[in-house]
Amino acid sequence: MIQPKRRELLITPKDLIPSQVDLQVDCVFNAGVCTLGEEIILLLRVAESPKKQAGKRGVVMMAEGRSIVKWLDEADPLYDLSDPRGVKDAGTGKTLYLTSLSHLRIARSRDGIHFQIDTHPELFPTGEMESWGIEDPRIAKVEDTYWVSYTAVSPAGSVPAVMTTKDFKIFERKGLILPPENKDVCFFPNKIKNQCVCLHRPVPKGIGTPDIWCAFSPDGVYWGEHHRLFGVREGWQNMKRFGAGAPPFEAEAGWIEIFHAADDSNRYVLGIAVLDRKDPRKILKIVEEPILQPEAEFEKQGFYGNVVFTCGLVERADEIWIYYGCADTSTAVAVFDREELKKLWS
Repeated sequence: MIQPKRRELLITPKDLIPSQVDLQVDCVFNAGVCTLGEEIILLLRVAESPKKQAGKRGVVMMAEGRSIVKWLDEADPLYDLSDPRGVKDAGTGKTLYLTSLSHLRIARSRDGIHFQIDTHPELFPTGEMESWGIEDPRIAKVEDTYWVSYTAVSPAGSVPAVMTTKDFKIFERKGLILPPENKDVCFFPNKIKNQCVCLHRPVPKGIGTPDIWCAFSPDGVYWGEHHRLFGVREGWQNMKRFGAGAPPFEAEAGWIEIFHAADDSNRYVLGIAVLDRKDPRKILKIVEEPILQPEAEFEKQGFYGNVVFTCGLVERADEIWIYYGCADTSTAVAVFDREELKKLWS
């Protein structure tokens, strides 16, 4: 298996100031990535939870424009508290609450390693469909506009949404673009045959499996021509769930997509797929081995261990820098030699 030239832990929860005095920062991870002028921009997902109380499980949600905390008795048999990410009904298994609320915060760097992190949330959840938070942004520059796709979370489910910006100061929310349950939407950086193109991941509850799909749009908001690309049925590494990772980038071989996949134990790895440049519905190649899997201690231990999960990358000279969330806790970067990766996708 190919190895990165280096992997480095960059940002941890202790590097951030909570948005409210009664909250603590649990995780800073799964950042959208782009370049703006000479800077690298990370749009960080920041997950906050109530400061701990003995015998109580705090849950947090948006109401009246701010984060509201509710306390649950950990001894109450009605609650299943086995998953640190949420509280479930012990009888039905249905998620009742999330234990954290995520917002998006900007970090900036000129060297790609040392980041200046905003002290305040740049993008906070708004409205009923974001009452449980906004998560996992991806950024693609289409013509002169940055399209930020993200997941809006509420009791109604996980729903893809989009906003646009030209300067990361003023954002225009476009709203929800696909129904629940769906995640992992990322835009292609160029239009194809005058159409916007995205990857997305429906989450079937009956027939079907969590696979990567492709869709087309005249305006980036209204989507159709949905086409399943690949996933569980292809048997790659015996994984049970797939999703788009970083927005695809263009190479001579085709569109290069760094995707994620998870097994039955929720161990996440990253892989490479090659899509046709003129028709991204055509899969040219899926590289047989993962390019990144949990090996470092900061990837194996954390809020939810054994996870590497990317939402973005940058191409820098002869290198590809993949920024990724590690153990659902912190943000790291894996630097690959472009020529070494090219051997895999060519």
